[in-house]
Amino acid sequence: MCSNPLPRQGPRRRETPAWICFAAVITIFVAQCWYLSRNSEPYPALVLPSFSGVMLDSSGSVSGLSADVTAKFKDGTTKTFGIDQLFTAAPSSHWQFMSRIMFYPKDSTGMPGSKTPSAIKTWIKQHVLPGFVLSRIRRHVWNGVDPETKQWMDGQLARLYPGETAAAATINWFTTTYSRKNGKWESSRNDTKHVEVSF
Repeated sequence: MCSNPLPRQGPRRRETPAWICFAAVITIFVAQCWYLSRNSEPYPALVLPSFSGVMLDSSGSVSGLSADVTAKFKDGTTKTFGIDQLFTAAPSSHWQFMSRIMFYPKDSTGMPGSKTPSAIKTWIKQHVLPGFVLSRIRRHVWNGVDPETKQWMDGQLARLYPGETAAAATINWFTTTYSRKNGKWESSRNDTKHVEVSF
């Protein structure tokens, strides 16, 4: 009595052990935490950043930084508006950060830290992460409003006020503080810094 031969099977595909995937996730998570402690939030990330909400100061008040713009036109007229009007094309979650990079004076005139990076680290930052380098520089270095930013701002003023020609603009930075008094919230404004832009 003959038995049928077993069908031949191809080579078995090797499966990745689950512990390797688990170890990879843990390693990436630790690397993300290290990166977050030294820089800004990485993207993409394994976990979302914490949203602590609005923090109250020791007196129970809430403060926020904002700015308005006073545009001066060549016919002698002036217009004042919120700085957010310059960034109508930007996402609502980004325009405040963008405005501070572009127009807020920095107290420091140089990058923090005195260590000279290695050649490979410099190459990676310049060629792989150019946006990170640029944003870091603009957060810490201030040499006035960039010429390309001036040109962009001139175009935005032309969009907001067609037919007008801007001669200059002043960005007025101020802190708005909300305090609760007698069961009601009251606001107060404290002017901080001013930036003059000529076109």
